[in-house]
Amino acid sequence: MLRDQNARSLMIEILERKDVADEEAMQFFLSDLAAFNDASEASILRSGPLAPEEVPHVPAACAAKAVGEQIVAKFREDRRNRVQIHAAVLRLPQVSTDLLITLNDPVSIDPESSSADAPVPVESAEAILAAVLRSFRIADWGLFG
Repeated sequence: MLRDQNARSLMIEILERKDVADEEAMQFFLSDLAAFNDASEASILRSGPLAPEEVPHVPAACAAKAVGEQIVAKFREDRRNRVQIHAAVLRLPQVSTDLLITLNDPVSIDPESSSADAPVPVESAEAILAAVLRSFRIADWGLFG
């Protein structure tokens, strides 16, 4: 997980392939993430497929992206923040794996949250995720057994 000075975090998860249809994968992963984060509200703002040129170095059978939004508390505080989740899933059936890449982008922070002093992000989260996807490579396929 990478964090920047703006309280954003980028996570890349290597997961056993989930038994969900490709067209339902983003809904599945964002719902699972909302449940894990104990989100009081969660929605998907937009979703769609990733074109091969958006992920040029990974031969995914299915690649999709989405932007979701959650109302969550950091560190299980009682103060809740609005966070957008910019996500991509790369489905690799040849190695029974789903790669989930998420970038958490705070939208509004409760003034009494422990994150209240974090600077407001300037660079677009969509641009950051797009750059990550364009440069993403699997250097050693042996990682998957």
